[in-house]
Amino acid sequence: MNRLFIWVLFLLFMISCQSPRAQRQTWYKGNTHCHTLVGDGDMHPFQVVEWYHDQGYHFLVLSEHNTFITPDTVQLPDNPREDFILIPGEEVTDRKHVHTTAMNISGYVPYSNDPALPETMREQNESLSKSELLQMHVDSVRSRGGITFLNHPNWRSGLQVEDIHAVSDLRFLELYSGHSAVNNWGNENHISVEEKWDELLSRGHTIYGIAADDAHDYYEWQQPECNPGRAWIMVQSDVLSADAITQSVAEGRFYSSSGVILEQVTVDETQYRVKIDTAQSRKEIEKLLFAPRLDRDGQEGFTIDFIGDNGRVLETSHSLEAVFQFDREKYVRCRVTFARQTPKGVAKYFCWTQPVWPDRL
Repeated sequence: MNRLFIWVLFLLFMISCQSPRAQRQTWYKGNTHCHTLVGDGDMHPFQVVEWYHDQGYHFLVLSEHNTFITPDTVQLPDNPREDFILIPGEEVTDRKHVHTTAMNISGYVPYSNDPALPETMREQNESLSKSELLQMHVDSVRSRGGITFLNHPNWRSGLQVEDIHAVSDLRFLELYSGHSAVNNWGNENHISVEEKWDELLSRGHTIYGIAADDAHDYYEWQQPECNPGRAWIMVQSDVLSADAITQSVAEGRFYSSSGVILEQVTVDETQYRVKIDTAQSRKEIEKLLFAPRLDRDGQEGFTIDFIGDNGRVLETSHSLEAVFQFDREKYVRCRVTFARQTPKGVAKYFCWTQPVWPDRL
């Protein structure tokens, strides 16, 4: 009996010593960027909240342009689910196309030429570069207890890698946006946002990739509109609360999706493992009226790519589960693609896991 008692105590001790990452097994779906009639969206806040609630999301940030939105000011749906929350936020909208999401802030974050600022400060801010404007956002959001996402860096003149590289403590960029005009895949003025991400990672930045709707249009559903439900993040947390979700995001315990759902993402000192949830992925993809990317060609089905320094594909698998063994890589991240043939071309849907740095494990 004594031996059995000691063995039970040993097991309990080992369980208690597991890392927090290993114990947090609940995945929560959320969107960090959308608009309502308070800003330049076309639906009332309570209706937007109801849409995301009814679509099974667990958390939502209403990110209006230079307007701080707190949960207690927004009407929730009748009989709201217990596993649905609103997180305070704002889209800090500045000159030179510098936009950021301020997530889980305690109060309003001003922009560079905010009328509420002293005139002398506004005049000084007129000369700020894009890097300096973005740095101001990062510092101001941190002072209000939140985290900063650089939004749609390829929109219009946007921000180039050099602009972002000069900024300290920026930990997130909007890797994929559901907005129809933000050039996720690049254009004549920009490389793709994913390429920018890899270049920043290769230069030593610790930066995570966000996917978000940036929804504005809720009534008319067609490709040029900015409809909801096109991109989201899946966050791993043991508690559904604004602080817990924000902490998990800050620690990189999430992945970004435009349709593909994962059953498992695990990392230890030697390997990176990813397993696709095919049933949930197909369920999510069937909800999407528009593909995030149409190509002329591509292999149908699922593809898992492990990606490293300078965006180099380290290993590719067409299985539903893949394991990458670390071998002195600077960083490793994973992109999962689902492709299917359509009359307009090969429609591709994605998820992006976060980079890990083997020498930090």
